[in-house]
Amino acid sequence: IVVLNIIIFLCMELTGGSTDPINLYRWGAKYGPAIANGESWRLITPIFIHIGILHLLTNSIGLIIFGSMTERIFGSLRMSLLYVGSGVVGNLFSFMISPALGAGASGAVFGVISGFGIYLLVNKKTLGDQAKQSLSSIAFIVFLNLVMGFTIRGIDNAAHIGGLLSGFLIGYLLAPRSRADVILGIENI
Repeated sequence: IVVLNIIIFLCMELTGGSTDPINLYRWGAKYGPAIANGESWRLITPIFIHIGILHLLTNSIGLIIFGSMTERIFGSLRMSLLYVGSGVVGNLFSFMISPALGAGASGAVFGVISGFGIYLLVNKKTLGDQAKQSLSSIAFIVFLNLVMGFTIRGIDNAAHIGGLLSGFLIGYLLAPRSRADVILGIENI
């Protein structure tokens, strides 16, 4: 997913820039009036495009850190479903709150983080203190990001919250209920 996001970002840069509103629209950014007119695909495409290199970098770091752990535990297909599902719901929340042009994987990344958190919760007896420590770290990261979202202009907290909430639900449905060997990467018997 990170490689796909980078390729799309580079293509956007070559065709007018990733910060140009017209180019963002052409590449499928979330835009309320277009979605209201039937372009529902604009709820999916924004999770693969980014506005500027810093935006791409921060989302990629989050996805590399949490996505790799989640993919190892959930598997590639369920991880992809978690990412796309959370991103779509995050964009739906954003669409309902603001018609503004928007893009980015943040809602999807929040969903991956909360999906990983749900895995830790449903397996906390098996995972013990490791789950408790990881959940505390996740809660701090989410809290810090939401505070930043409410204090810095241009951050789409509606997408973050939508991704976070849907990640809990999707993660709960998809999370393996397993032994501690899953988190260590040992084959399930």
